[in-house]
Amino acid sequence: MFDLNEKKFGGSVIFNNGQGGVVKNVDISVEKRKQDEPDNHPDYKLIVSDGTAQINQGFYYPKANSAKTEDQNAQAAVREVGRVIHVAKAVVGNDYTFPTVSNAKEAYDTLFALIGEKAPNIKVNVFASYGTTGYPGKFLGLRYFNFIEPAGTDPSRLKATPNDLLERIAQDAPADSATDSKKESWV
Repeated sequence: MFDLNEKKFGGSVIFNNGQGGVVKNVDISVEKRKQDEPDNHPDYKLIVSDGTAQINQGFYYPKANSAKTEDQNAQAAVREVGRVIHVAKAVVGNDYTFPTVSNAKEAYDTLFALIGEKAPNIKVNVFASYGTTGYPGKFLGLRYFNFIEPAGTDPSRLKATPNDLLERIAQDAPADSATDSKKESWV
């Protein structure tokens, strides 16, 4: 059955109408990769919904990179687990005591299970952007760090930086090949 009065039928179906910045009072949920999905799909997806559209952010288990030292791999795993802890704290609060785990994979499984269990009753604020000036993106997504907080956080710590792209970048017009070839032919 269709309720033709729902927001999804009236206008933009782009998360936050395609605008970057802080988006308040959104729902989050978690999906774990299914056995029949290809290995290149993320191990977990964090889904952020504003009631009309959604963003999904993929999270892959931290894996050792043979081109890096053991210490660099350990630092990368800590960084990636830290991102997931950031999400978990937005859901369960800063005072929550997390269990001890033995590795990054177990940390992901534990944290995402907790987020998935608690998230249906929680609203959060997120920071969405089109990437950064150094790494622009075609689509609206979540910032890498400092992208989520509990709804109602005052003052919000989700602030735009000079590097955040809050509007979609328009692609440059293609070069006029006829004009360009004439210029090249007389040189």
